[in-house]
Amino acid sequence: MTTQVGEVGTNYSVNAQLTLDDLRESWETSVAPLVDAALASVPGAPQETREDVLDKILTGNYRLITISRKDQIIAIVVLAMHVYPKSKALYMVYMAGEHMLSWVNPAMNAVERIAKDVGATRLESVSPPAIAKLLRKRFDFKERLFLTKDLNHG
Repeated sequence: MTTQVGEVGTNYSVNAQLTLDDLRESWETSVAPLVDAALASVPGAPQETREDVLDKILTGNYRLITISRKDQIIAIVVLAMHVYPKSKALYMVYMAGEHMLSWVNPAMNAVERIAKDVGATRLESVSPPAIAKLLRKRFDFKERLFLTKDLNHG
């Protein structure tokens, strides 16, 4: 699914079905640096590496959406499905890129279409504060508290 969208004189392309060849070609130069930026924005120590993310994309555990401008990938959204006993949620694992306000609307439109296509009943995201604020204001995400505690065994 590739969607062309116009934004005040600029065109963005949202690609939700990157081929394996396209991923291999763009990983090191375009996608991996955005994954690194997303991992760096996670509070505390990241639980994954860029190699972990790539492996999960290749095995189908994560789904990658790329946002391009003038044939250059400028942003990514990484998704995962969470299945609960009575519902499914499409979880936005990572979101990163420059000039987010320019591309976030078409990217979220693609995310919502994917969620409906896979039968998800809601979207979920644990995001850095700035992204969380944007999702609440523009896309009606409800604020919920998510707490973690690291356990040291030994």
